[in-house]
Amino acid sequence: MPLAQYFNESLRPCSGRRYWSSVSREPLALCDLKAEVSPRISAEDLIDLCELSMAGPSKRTKAGKPKIIAVDIRSVEDFGRGHISGSINIPFSTAFSPDGELVQCPSTGILQNYRGRVIVIISHAIKIGVMFAVHLVTVNFQRVCILDGGINKLKPTGLLTVPSPQI
Repeated sequence: MPLAQYFNESLRPCSGRRYWSSVSREPLALCDLKAEVSPRISAEDLIDLCELSMAGPSKRTKAGKPKIIAVDIRSVEDFGRGHISGSINIPFSTAFSPDGELVQCPSTGILQNYRGRVIVIISHAIKIGVMFAVHLVTVNFQRVCILDGGINKLKPTGLLTVPSPQI
């Protein structure tokens, strides 16, 4: 798919519009957007697309599989401190083999089941998210986008889940 068509058919934030809420993103120049392999998605749109609430995600396809998957690429420890309900953790440091292939593990197996669906990369820093997205696109994942502002944009929403300690 040509890049211009991808931006035209992608999620709202690709247009660079300004949004009113505190979780929205800063506008980016069109030339910056075109330079990225994967578009950015605002926290506001992620919340909307995943229908996130205190009850958890619920937007699903007719087959019962969520329409969108959030992939948190932070470390296992950071993921355990708070993450989006329903997201999967694939730490960037262990996700790819030296030859660039996705390492096989339970989480990457789940990700394989979402080929063709929207995949949102969540990280601490945009640069790390961009690198992970480039790797995914290189191994033929489509519809990969990056949470603009990373996990820090979601912290003020109160939607992050912290697992209960095992006793």
